[in-house]
Amino acid sequence: GLVGSEMCIRDRTEIPPVLMMHGLADDLVAPEQSIRLYKKLREEDKEVEFCLVENAKHGDPAFWTEKNMDIVEKFLKAHMN
Repeated sequence: GLVGSEMCIRDRTEIPPVLMMHGLADDLVAPEQSIRLYKKLREEDKEVEFCLVENAKHGDPAFWTEKNMDIVEKFLKAHMN
């Protein structure tokens, strides 16, 4: 069944585009939780991008690589008016 934020997402729920990044080595929040949320957002036709970051723990410096910052910059440029 649906839990947490997944329960609140419906096709009529208006949300801005979402960029999600989750570390595969996260031992605080299981990557599967973000994967489930991503799938729910897609199921409800929401605009969402999702990246799994290899070997990254929760809040890991690995999120701040040039590659990941390029992903963030591209996302922001695509969605800012």
